[in-house]
Amino acid sequence: MKHEKRLFKFAAPAAWLLVSRVAGAQQAPAAAPPDLKPAVSNGTGHEISEPKPTGDANPGQREDTARSPTPSDVQAATVAAPPAAVTSPEIAAPIPPVFAPTPVASIPSAAPPSAPLFSNKLAIGKDGWLQVGALLQGWFDTQWKSQLPPGISYRSTLASFRARRAEIKLAGDIVHDVASFMVSFDPASTFKYNQTNYTVTNGAVASPTANTPAAQTISTFAPPGNTAALKLLWITLKSPYIEASIGQFKYPVSFEGQTSSAELLFPERAYSSRYFGDIYDMGLRLEKKFDWVKYQVFLLNGSGQNQLDSNLQKDLVLRVEVTPVDGLLIGATGLSSIGQRTTQATTKDNIEFFGRLNTSGILVQGELLWGEKGQTATGIERTKAAGRYATVGYTIAGKLQPVVRYGYLNTDKTVTLGQNSSYALFSPFGVATDEVRSYEVGLNYYLQGNELKLQAAYGYFDFDNIPSLQEFTFAAQAAF
Repeated sequence: MKHEKRLFKFAAPAAWLLVSRVAGAQQAPAAAPPDLKPAVSNGTGHEISEPKPTGDANPGQREDTARSPTPSDVQAATVAAPPAAVTSPEIAAPIPPVFAPTPVASIPSAAPPSAPLFSNKLAIGKDGWLQVGALLQGWFDTQWKSQLPPGISYRSTLASFRARRAEIKLAGDIVHDVASFMVSFDPASTFKYNQTNYTVTNGAVASPTANTPAAQTISTFAPPGNTAALKLLWITLKSPYIEASIGQFKYPVSFEGQTSSAELLFPERAYSSRYFGDIYDMGLRLEKKFDWVKYQVFLLNGSGQNQLDSNLQKDLVLRVEVTPVDGLLIGATGLSSIGQRTTQATTKDNIEFFGRLNTSGILVQGELLWGEKGQTATGIERTKAAGRYATVGYTIAGKLQPVVRYGYLNTDKTVTLGQNSSYALFSPFGVATDEVRSYEVGLNYYLQGNELKLQAAYGYFDFDNIPSLQEFTFAAQAAF
């Protein structure tokens, strides 16, 4: 009994110390070694430590028992050693991806930019390319005119669907940055020939309207105007300061006339643009576009679209466009016929000023044009013409664009207004007058820019001595 009491006397303090140590270890977790990563779960309810990057004497050891790092632990953590094989089934269990470090090989690299599904250029020759484009326009157009002189009241209406444009364009480089080419044609411009009656007297054609007892009437077919399908055609040689082209071009007078038909704000150009420009001619062109200025010099036949010249006279044109700030363009054009000015009735002198402002959805565009036509011989009065237009538009949300346009054209200012003999507009427009004022409103809907858009426009055209004309046009366009 005495020995039991003596044993209890020494064992009780030791037991108390052991219990205190165990209780303290469960209440406060031990600090991890300086080079060990925090423990993570292995999906089995246990926590494991990832292998030490610098090497560990036993990387597969479980950290179930909480303890403070010893000097030997710290020393072992700083000594590089090959990791030991993992033998514990629990430790070998896969680490969930959300916690596990991602291997370098499995990190996805940045995806390369997506290439177009199809290339828009085709290789040609040894060092060239070809690009195909088109402009397709379908119209529904209705026109009506009214005349209310004393005792007469009538109204005539014409409504028709029309393939307005079907232009096919081929363009490219023959030798990259050295020589290029362009050709476009429009099958929609080939109209049906009209039947024309002529009166023949003694075997000779007298006139289409002569009616005498001895006359004989014959019928033939004649084109309603220029029906050539060829529009643009040129071959260009390039250099840093000049590009020289020979072929057929858009007539360089009128800014709107030069603008691509795919980019028009109304289905049709203004009367003044169509009278002074919007035609084609063959010749030579020198041009170059720099950062803020573009110049063009033309030497043209002056005979019209795809036509041989019938004289030695040529039309010389100088055109300059300046872009002082983004969104603002201003320019001027001057044309003068050179050679045989006193003998050729086609002698022309034209001048034009134009401008365009396009910023923050607001678009303002306009032109002023003047011209004289006819030989310059003494005692012969030349025909004087003047035209202008102004267009204002605003784009809403990049899709919807209401536009308004006012235009004026007088093709024969030397003739007193109202005289029936003044029929200068008849040839290009099919109306027997020399003066017109136009008031137009339109709405454009851009499904995908000019590549796919719808246009609707109403115009009131006030002529000086014939019934006024009203017109509504709906147009659908696809272009690329």
